[in-house]
Formats: sequence, C-alpha cells, structure tokens
Amino acid sequence: MKFIKYQNIIFIIIIVFIIGILSFFLESNNVNKISTIKIVNNKLLDKEAYLEFAQLKEKNKDEELTLSIIRDRLSKHPYVKFVDIIIVERGIAQINIHEKKIDAILFNNSKQLLVTNNSEIIPLIENTNNINLPIIIYEDKEKIKVFDFGKFNKKILRALNIVSTAEIYNKNLYQSISEIYITNSDDLKMSLINILAQVNFGKEEEIKKTVYLSKIFNHIKFGEIDQYLKYIDLRYNNMAYLGFDETLTKEKDRT
Repeated sequence: MKFIKYQNIIFIIIIVFIIGILSFFLESNNVNKISTIKIVNNKLLDKEAYLEFAQLKEKNKDEELTLSIIRDRLSKHPYVKFVDIIIVERGIAQINIHEKKIDAILFNNSKQLLVTNNSEIIPLIENTNNINLPIIIYEDKEKIKVFDFGKFNKKILRALNIVSTAEIYNKNLYQSISEIYITNSDDLKMSLINILAQVNFGKEEEIKKTVYLSKIFNHIKFGEIDQYLKYIDLRYNNMAYLGFDETLTKEKDRT
C-alpha cells in the first residue's frame, strides 16, 4: 500500500513538472509572440490612445511582447477596469477592453476629474469620448486627489447619490441633470437642462428627495409650468415648494 501511495505522489510531481515546463516553453516560444494588437469594446478613448498609454503603439512587431506584458500595461490605464485577451490568429492578439462606468464629471478648484460608479476619482484625459454626463461642481479649499474615493467625502457622495438615484427612478430626470453645485453652506443645488428652475436639496436626505422629485418631474417637464418656475425647494421634509416668476405668470394671464 505504501509503495502505491509513493507511486501516486511521484506521478503527481512529474505531471506538475511537465506542466511547468510546457508553460515556460509556451511563454518563451515564438508561437506565443505577438506581432499585431487589436483593441475592441473601447468607448471612452480611441484605440490609438490606449496603445500609446501602454507603450504598444510602436511595438506591434516587438518579438519580446507577450500576453502578460500587454495585460499588465493596459490594466494600469485609469479608464480600464480589466482586459480580456485572446489569440485570434498566430501572432494576433485581440484585446477586449472593459472600461469603468463613469457617473459624473467633477470640477474641483479648476481641475476636471471623472467619478466612477465605484466613487473612484480618476483624471479626465484629453480627447475622451462619450462624456455627456452630470457635472458636480465642488469649489472648495479642499483639493480632491486623483484615485481617491468620493465615498470618503460626504459632500461628493451626496451629489453622487442624486445622480445614481435619478438614473434608477427616472431616466428623463437623469438625462436632464446639468450641474449639481455643492455650496459653501453644504447645500446641494441642481440645475436642469431646458428648465430654468433650480432645485435646492438642502443638506440631508438627498436620496429620498430625489425619489420625490422624480415623481413630479414629468409634470414639470412635459406640462406648461416649467417656463414659469424659478425654483424647486426640497429642503423641508415631505414638502416641495415651487417658486414662480410672477412677471411671466401675469403676462400669461393677460393673453
């Protein structure tokens, strides 16, 4: 019995050794060398921008280029969540870029940043595509650092709560968000596209208030009152105060 047991152990060791040798051979053999790189599924940046960042633009024929090198370099890009790589033909690697979901643009002391759905603060890179997103304006002495997380800044987190709640409850409201201001008094104020009225959320319960706003938004947006509204005040619990431009309402009455 002991002899059979030792045989099994020796057999396993031999198999592991063979697998290790094969892995080393495949990694170092020319069969696994990459001469051409194809990038797919990129939306935020052009393919050339990703290749340039990873120092791969001029190295497509580099015999030393391997899958592990490509994955490591591209994974370090601020916009990249992770990458999948497959060999579609000998020497041709197809890179499937999985980009981070961007929730908002952040203006902080004249610096433009992006905020992901994980509240990560990342740089806004030149020539970025598809960034028609809500803008959070946070002009404060506090400087937000790149690669920090907004969830550790309660003021930014509250603004993000408005964006994510609107996206869930009312797509029309979400798509109409223009800017969210974090005021010096820590109130949150929001401006909407094509609606003059400014929304004041106050200092707390922004999620609950966004849900409430989403319920009345369509009446404002697709009714006739949007052109007369000056403000929507949600600072008081369970109440929404609508302020109207008296000049416009009087002109409407005359007609």
